[in-house]
Amino acid sequence: MFQFLFDAQGQLLAANKRAKNNMREHLGEHKTYTLPQYLAIGQCDGGLSAEQIFAVISNAIFVNREPCFRLPQLRYSKRRPGKCRWVLYEMWGMDDPVTGLPALLVTEQNITQGASVALEDVEGLRDALLTSSSNMHAPLFLDEQLEALLARVEDWQFDSFKLAAVSGNRPLSVLAFFLLKRSNLVKRCGLDEGRLARWLVRLEQGYPPNPYHNRTHAADVTRNVHVLLTRGGLGAAAAADDISTVAAYMAAVVHDFEHRGVNNDFLVRSGDALALLYNDHSPHENHHLAASWGALVEHDFLRGMPRASRELLRRLIIDMVLATDMKQHFAIHGLFQSKMALKAGDLGHLAAPREVHKRWVAALEEENFRQGDRERAAGLAVSPLMDRTKQGISRSQVGFFDIVALPLYTSLAQRFPGCRPMLEAVLDNYAMWKEQEQQQQQQQRPG
Repeated sequence: MFQFLFDAQGQLLAANKRAKNNMREHLGEHKTYTLPQYLAIGQCDGGLSAEQIFAVISNAIFVNREPCFRLPQLRYSKRRPGKCRWVLYEMWGMDDPVTGLPALLVTEQNITQGASVALEDVEGLRDALLTSSSNMHAPLFLDEQLEALLARVEDWQFDSFKLAAVSGNRPLSVLAFFLLKRSNLVKRCGLDEGRLARWLVRLEQGYPPNPYHNRTHAADVTRNVHVLLTRGGLGAAAAADDISTVAAYMAAVVHDFEHRGVNNDFLVRSGDALALLYNDHSPHENHHLAASWGALVEHDFLRGMPRASRELLRRLIIDMVLATDMKQHFAIHGLFQSKMALKAGDLGHLAAPREVHKRWVAALEEENFRQGDRERAAGLAVSPLMDRTKQGISRSQVGFFDIVALPLYTSLAQRFPGCRPMLEAVLDNYAMWKEQEQQQQQQQRPG
C-alpha cells in the first residue's frame, strides 16, 4: 500500500518508499510533486479534471470536515491494451506533525484481484466501496491476503474469521459479490451490478455484532452453500437453473439478517413484537425475509428479471430461509434440494477445521449465555444450556452430534457422495468432542 502526506495546497510533504518510487515511475524525477499531478495519471468518474477533483477533496476534508474521503480511480494498463485496474484512494484530514498545519493523509491500494482485469469485472466492487458508510475512519484493505483467501473459496474447509479480518470486516459483501460475479450469474440473470453491490453492503450493515449470528456467520454459510452446490453435487443433482442458484446464494446472505441474538423461543416467551407480528411462527426467519426484501425494494438489482422468474426466486428464498428454523429440522430432514443446501450450510462450522469449529462453538455458547442473562433479568426461566453459572453447549456437543449433526451429514453424503469430505470433517470434530468427554469422565472418577 502507498502512503502519502500532502499539505492543504496539495504539495507532497512525505511518502513511504514504495509510494515515492511509484510517483517517480509515473511522473518522472522532480523536486516536488503535487496531489493533482498524481491524480492526473488515472481516470475518475464524472469527467472532472485532476484540479477539480482536488477541489472536491479539499472541500470535503477541510471545509465539511468529513472523517474520510474515498476516491476510486481507473488505471489503464500500458503493457496490456484493453486491460485496466481500479485503485482506491482513502484520505483523512490531520495536522502536519512538523508544522502543526492542516494536512492530508492519503493511502492508495489496488482493489482488483490481480494486476489487471477487464473493466466489467471491477465496476461492481467499486460501487460497493463508494456506497459503504461503515467504519469510514479506517482504511479498507483489499490486498494479496484477500486474493489468496478467495482463491481457496472452494476448499471443503475454510476460515471465515480470517476472511473477515483481511476484508476489513466486510466478509459477506465481498464474498457474495465475488461468487455471483465469478460464476457469471450477474450477467446471465441480468442483475444490476451497482444495485447488487449496494444491497449487499446494506445487508451486511444490518447484521448486528452478535457473538455468533453476525455477518461473518452469514458469509460462512454463503460459502458453505457455494461448495455444496458446486462440489457436493447438490446443484447438479437438483438440475439447478440459474434462478435456483441465485436464490440459494441470496437465501444464505439474508438468512439471519437483523438477528436479535436470541432464539425464537425467547421472542415468544418475552412477547417480543416479532413474535406478535408473526403469530409465534418462526418470528426470526419471517423477519429476516421481510426486512431483507424491503432492502431489495430500495436497491432493486432484480428489476431487469422477468416477472415469472422474480416470483419464482422469491418463493425459493422464502422456502429456504424458513427451513433454517431449528424447529423445522426433522421435518425437512428428508428433503435434498436447495433447501437442504442452506440447512447443511447453516451448520457448516461442524465441518470446519477443529480450531475454527471450536471458535464458532465458543461464540454460540456466549450468545446463549447472554440470552440466559436476559431471561434471568426478565424473570423468565433460564433455558437449558444458557445459564453461564452451569455447563453450556461446549459440554454437550457429543449429544448434539449424535442427534442432529451425524444423521444430517450421513444422509447428505449417502445421497450425494460428493459431500463425503464434509461428513469426514464432521466425524473428525465428533471424535475431538468424544475424546474431551472421555477425559472429563476420567477426571471425575474418584481416586
